[in-house]
Amino acid sequence: MSVAALIKRARLAKGWSQKQLADTIGVTPGFVTKLEAGDAFPSYERGLALANALGLAWDDLWSRVEVERDKASEHRRRTRGAALQGAVQTRGVPGAPPALPPAPAMTAEAIAQEIGADTTLLTAYHHLKRALADPQLRPTVLAALEAFARAAHPRP
Repeated sequence: MSVAALIKRARLAKGWSQKQLADTIGVTPGFVTKLEAGDAFPSYERGLALANALGLAWDDLWSRVEVERDKASEHRRRTRGAALQGAVQTRGVPGAPPALPPAPAMTAEAIAQEIGADTTLLTAYHHLKRALADPQLRPTVLAALEAFARAAHPRP
């Protein structure tokens, strides 16, 4: 049973409205609606409050939340990756711009200093490192970066 169905079933078994549950755990009724629709997941603290209020086993509820959150995250990542891949796949397409020439060589120390000096670059580096670690996403990420670089520095 999904987290959404579990929460809704437990709420209805208590005879509570969504507003009553929301008031009990300190959220809006709209958030309870999203939980019961599977459009949102509770935080750790809200999960504890839900388990206590609805008489659910905490470890069962939280393990379901983690599994479903991971599945939803994977689905979003794959969907976005596929959409991005389709948007940037231009190699071999007539009229597509040529690939950018490689960037001038920099030493590892110079790159590390440049990244370390800019918090935005440092954040981007960490995101990029995680994305490139996935072998299935790697080609898409590299193609997207090339497209972004081309857009940032269009040829005359």
